[in-house]
Amino acid sequence: TSICEITKYLPSFLGLHFEKEMQKLSFISQNPKRPLTVIIGGSKLESKLPTIEHFVQSSDYILVGGKLSSSPDLPSNPKIIRAVDTNQGLDIGEKSVLEFSKVISQSQTIFWSGPLGKVEEKPFAESSLKVSEAIIKSHAFSVVGGGDTISFLEKNNLLDSFSFVSVGGSALLEYLSTGTLVGIEYYKKYGQKNT
Repeated sequence: TSICEITKYLPSFLGLHFEKEMQKLSFISQNPKRPLTVIIGGSKLESKLPTIEHFVQSSDYILVGGKLSSSPDLPSNPKIIRAVDTNQGLDIGEKSVLEFSKVISQSQTIFWSGPLGKVEEKPFAESSLKVSEAIIKSHAFSVVGGGDTISFLEKNNLLDSFSFVSVGGSALLEYLSTGTLVGIEYYKKYGQKNT
C-alpha cells in the first residue's frame, strides 16, 4: 500500500537515494566495464537463483560460495565458478579463495551479495575477509548489497572501501534479475517525475 497504491491518490516521487540506487544498479546490469564478476553467497538458492540465471547471460564470471556452491540446482555453465573446498558450507577454503581472487584481480566491475561463509562466527569469516581485500585491491567498480554482507563489512570497517553500497536485499536481487520492481511500475504509471 505505501509503495504502490498511494501513487494513485497522492502526488508521488522517487526519492533521491532510490534514484541513485537505480542509476548505479543499471550501470551493472546494462553497461558495466568488463570483465563483470558477480559474487553470490549465502544459503537460500531460491532467492539467488533468478539472479544467477540472469547474470549467466550478462556477466563474465559468477563466483558462488556459501551453501549455494554445493547445491545440485545450481546451473551448469562455464561462467559459474563454484567454491570447491567448503567446510560443509560454513566457509570456503584456501583453494577457492585463490581462484576467486585471481578472477577478481582481472575484473573491472564487481557485484557481491551474500557472505561466503558463516561470518557471524570468527573462524568462518576468514575467507570472506580475504575476498573483500581482493575486491578492494582490484580497484574495480564494486557494488555490495544484502543485509548480511553489509553487516559483515561494516563490522570489519570495510564498507567505505566499496564504490557503492545498496540498501536493498531481496528487492535488489529482483531488480537486477528483472530490470524493474512493482513499485517502479506503479510510479511509471501514476507517479510524477522529480523537477
